Amino acid sequence: MFGNGLGQLIWDTPSAVRVLVGITASAAMSASLFTSKTGNAVMDSRVWLIVIPGILILSGLISARLQKKEDRIFEKWTDSTVWYNRSFMFYGHALYTETARAKDVRLYRQDRAADREMQALEEHNRKDDKALGSMSACQGLGELSKETAGALCSLFAAAKAGLGAFPVGYIVQYTGALTQLVRCIGELFFVLSENRIYTEHLAKLFAYLDTPDARLQGTLPIDGKIDEGEYTIEFRNVSFRYPGSRDFVLKNVTATLRSGKKQALVGANGAGKTTFVKLLCRLYEPTEGQILLNGIDIREYDREEYLKLFSFVFQDFSLFALSLGENIAAGRDYDTARAEECIRKAALSERYRAMPDGLRTILYRDVSEKGIEISGGEAQKIALARALYKGSPVIVLDEPTAALDPIAEQQVYAGFDGMVKDKTAIYISHRLSSCRFCDEITVFDAGRIVQKGTHEELMKEKNGKYLELWNAQAQYYVT
Repeated sequence: MFGNGLGQLIWDTPSAVRVLVGITASAAMSASLFTSKTGNAVMDSRVWLIVIPGILILSGLISARLQKKEDRIFEKWTDSTVWYNRSFMFYGHALYTETARAKDVRLYRQDRAADREMQALEEHNRKDDKALGSMSACQGLGELSKETAGALCSLFAAAKAGLGAFPVGYIVQYTGALTQLVRCIGELFFVLSENRIYTEHLAKLFAYLDTPDARLQGTLPIDGKIDEGEYTIEFRNVSFRYPGSRDFVLKNVTATLRSGKKQALVGANGAGKTTFVKLLCRLYEPTEGQILLNGIDIREYDREEYLKLFSFVFQDFSLFALSLGENIAAGRDYDTARAEECIRKAALSERYRAMPDGLRTILYRDVSEKGIEISGGEAQKIALARALYKGSPVIVLDEPTAALDPIAEQQVYAGFDGMVKDKTAIYISHRLSSCRFCDEITVFDAGRIVQKGTHEELMKEKNGKYLELWNAQAQYYVT
């Protein structure tokens, strides 16, 4: 909400300069108030040189103390704003505006749950009223302190004028100067206090930004031979668990991925297949073990160069409210012929021909009224075309046909060899029949690799996990 303080520090700089100039000017304009003589020993006493500045400083200290108390209330109030803002943005906005949720909101009356949460936010606001009231009280008392100090200084100036120290008209000058001095001292304490709050925010932010990212430490360039397709990726006793968890998602996984091979990863939900791929593309770092590219730990390579080796289609991929061409090319500029070739390979040609503006057709209506809505299966084909367009030597497909109907799925499989050609393909699927064209199948179970081989080899292992999974699926197709 406040830019973590950086903007506020910039905005407060003119205020700080104005305050310092104001204090200097006001003090200079008030100096003659103390040097002018009335002939009265009490009013001409040098004690006033201590009393009047003391009143001003005391007023500033009281204001600063009240400001500090207000800051503490504010800091405590902001502790709950993360939850408040998240809840408000979801229940008051996203739940009703995101089309993906529209059907469930209406069919299952989730609006009632949203109403309940919004009522909780209203209750939160009522509690906030007390905090805001306390903050207002601190501000009011601070202003009272400054006005009282200003009034006392004005009375002193009036008393000296009444005793003949200077003409009555000078009261306006001195009163204005002293009032401005009080204001500037109060504002100085405010600026210092406000900047203390925001610099604390910045200290936390910069501490976070300065945290070394282990994924970005590698500097080795990618060898030219790797770009040409001569590479081997090896998982060597790799284990992984999420921070704070005792359970391993993967345990002692050893596997070799060879260039130009089509390899399938199969297993039940939660077996560790997707985690295996996320480790491969360095979204995660192994808890134990190493992942090697041509014998070198992948963490030694420059991360950006390393990621250029891979094209991915994840289960939870995302497309954007941009043109079809920009989505496929992942950039503003794209090769039309190449994009259309990828569309053909992804079996999207029929839908593409129906799009009003071809590759310039905007997807979704988030930002354009001319945008088109696409089905889940069409989105999956576009994601597949995007992976093909990138042209990386390794293509990773995580359930790439999960949202497709049987005919569309068959079209994708029929053209699979044409898609990947001599690339390395890593294919994750629950549909075992789709893995038969792969050179090797790796079977995961409970975070471990339990079998490897071709479809024919694995089918011969009567007590194997692969045959168990195959029979579990086949029984619904065999009469």
